[in-house]
Amino acid sequence: MWKWTALTFALILSSHTVIWSQEPADELVLTGTVLNVSSNVDTRSGEDVFSFQVVLYLQLRNKTDKTLIVFRPDRFMGQKKLEFLENDYSNGFKKGAAQTLPWIRPASRDDYDPFPQYVRSIDLAPEPLKDGFAIIEPGSYFEFRDVVTVDIGYLPDVTKLERMKKIYHQYDQKRFGLGQPRSEFPALQIEYYLSFKKHHEDEEFLRNIKKRWKAFGTLFLNGNGDFLLKSQPINNQTGPLK
Repeated sequence: MWKWTALTFALILSSHTVIWSQEPADELVLTGTVLNVSSNVDTRSGEDVFSFQVVLYLQLRNKTDKTLIVFRPDRFMGQKKLEFLENDYSNGFKKGAAQTLPWIRPASRDDYDPFPQYVRSIDLAPEPLKDGFAIIEPGSYFEFRDVVTVDIGYLPDVTKLERMKKIYHQYDQKRFGLGQPRSEFPALQIEYYLSFKKHHEDEEFLRNIKKRWKAFGTLFLNGNGDFLLKSQPINNQTGPLK
């Protein structure tokens, strides 16, 4: 059964574009809002290399009748993907562009990979680790913020670029901000994916963890025994450049 919600139905008056999606009634549902998008440029190579930092406020809602155990996306050590959506007036949206964002280990110690220890900690845990998992009761929710950096999906304010170069280059500063960019796509989706199949000898590792933790709830996994979570379409209108 499907129903409309305010978070997934938005009318963009400036472009006369209707953003909508259908939300499943009996699933774990991820919705969100873009809080801010900022653009940066790196000129050290002699070329202008742009990047865009997207700040998201997200909510996971458990619309099932079971207590769910979920990998916390705000402390995520898996792969993220930001997918930008174009309008498709017959079906709502269609994929426009996407960028995969692999997990990056902390820069403080280049010789240290914390992922094996992460796997071991889960393997040995008799119950869900509080700093890595959220336990969401039926009808309840878990809210968090996430920040992702991409190099697609937005247009920087190039009219400001030359002026900012003159200001920053006199201080030998080659990287600087350009303020809010303009979105190329009306909506986006974020995806979280984590698989342990290449990191544990047991291919049924997470399914076995699910059985071990069943007294605390149901570990949320996809049909392949991996963690996969994708948001509903999120309004990505940033407005015209000034």
